[in-house]
Amino acid sequence: MLMRPHAMSRRAMLALALAALGGAAPALAAKRHTHPVAVPPPVFHKGVTMFRTIEIDTRPMAERGLSNYALRIQDLAGPVAARIFSDRFNPHAPEGLRLVLRINSIELRQPMSGHNSRFDVGSGGDNQDWIEGSGVVLDNSGHVFATVPITTSASSNIAGLNWSPEGEQLRTQGLIELLARWVKQDV
Repeated sequence: MLMRPHAMSRRAMLALALAALGGAAPALAAKRHTHPVAVPPPVFHKGVTMFRTIEIDTRPMAERGLSNYALRIQDLAGPVAARIFSDRFNPHAPEGLRLVLRINSIELRQPMSGHNSRFDVGSGGDNQDWIEGSGVVLDNSGHVFATVPITTSASSNIAGLNWSPEGEQLRTQGLIELLARWVKQDV
């Protein structure tokens, strides 16, 4: 007696399918378990992706012969980046994406008196400090998901009019923070 297909239970269909495969079912099951399970590729979602690592890259400065300065900038940038991206950092993130904060150059200008003198206009009297860099989002194999180039500036008077090592460090940290915030907005 034949059963109507819609009346056949799931258990009966499974038994029928296994009987049709005969001795091939154990071999197929064994073969299936010998291959590694495919891990889904990482996915980048702007503004929500968690980063497994956040790295600082100052190689562009080191390649121009500024190795000591590049190391100093790396030391300053690490804590700033960690603070800015603290809500997007998870070393156990399933996405496994890395964020590289690349700093190409920093230019600190001589602080000016702050007066809007007619001699400042067009005479190179720019009192802005500048930073150029980028944020690069990569997976562990090096595939680039996003690159965000940033050039931004801040007033050189932010730490006062007189030069001091502490003032220079504050200005540099301020520029790094600006770069990191712009990158965060775009990744």
